Amino acid sequence: MTRTVQSDVTFTSGYLRAESSCPPPRAAPTPKLQTPSAVGRAEKCAPAGPIRTALANALEDLSAQNFEKFRHRLVDRREEPRVRRARVEGKNFLDVTDVLVSTFTEAGALRVAAEILRAIDCHEEAEELVRETTEMATNTIKTALANALEDLSAQNFEKFRHRLVDRREEPRVRRARVEGKNFLDVTDVLVSTFTEAGALRVAAEILRAIDCHEEAEELAKKTGGQSSKPGSSDNKHFVDKHRLQLINRVSNVAPILDELLDSNVIQQESYDTIRALSTCQEKIRAIYAALKAGESCKDIFYDILKKNDPYLIADLQGNK
Repeated sequence: MTRTVQSDVTFTSGYLRAESSCPPPRAAPTPKLQTPSAVGRAEKCAPAGPIRTALANALEDLSAQNFEKFRHRLVDRREEPRVRRARVEGKNFLDVTDVLVSTFTEAGALRVAAEILRAIDCHEEAEELVRETTEMATNTIKTALANALEDLSAQNFEKFRHRLVDRREEPRVRRARVEGKNFLDVTDVLVSTFTEAGALRVAAEILRAIDCHEEAEELAKKTGGQSSKPGSSDNKHFVDKHRLQLINRVSNVAPILDELLDSNVIQQESYDTIRALSTCQEKIRAIYAALKAGESCKDIFYDILKKNDPYLIADLQGNK
């Protein structure tokens, strides 16, 4: 008997969206046991989300010695919640991934994994994990934004472009950058002008202003609520709402300072003054003092934090 795979395909604005559904697999005879190494990446990625998959891949790529170090460091952590030795001793990378996610949530698991990787001198692996998950977040935001604009009617999309150009707040968008452009072009303009967090906020504001409330709510849902004020649902900016947590938990301030200077959020004099401070807490407090210029500076600070410490930001977003 020939089995077929059905696919529902829709063409929208020249782009292909496809959803496939496969019939359930046939009952197999007595299955062969597989060792962890025999489980291919494609197989283990299928049931898992992208964050869990990235975490499992990072652990799978460790040498046997480094994986053993990782498990020992995980058990030896003194911070709560703690992991009991019996849960990870003798377990493979998939089992340890499950323990991490079930204990710390996905966001917390990424943060803890990166900390342990750095502690056992697996810095390249930690940075690769950061890079991979940051790219996931970027692609998710841009995709959600592009889909929201694509789904607007022609009339509402035209209204959206006009409202975008008519905004009086800085930074502003010139008419020539969006006039006659499609939803992908406008998405690129939004992200390049306002950063990811700012683009979501501005898009949601405009959608509500043109009475596309359902579309604004759907965008918020798909981006974890980031499209009101980043990470907040009470009209308070993410960096204001989580000020105390960020002061106490951000530990690597140097790259954040560098990017704030490059983005003109702080000037050279402030940069030198903040760098000279002795503790991370003092430096973050000083950065907050420099953020009083407005919402756009807070948006840039948020994006820089998200790039340099994505696990912390995701953890805070999960505890809004």
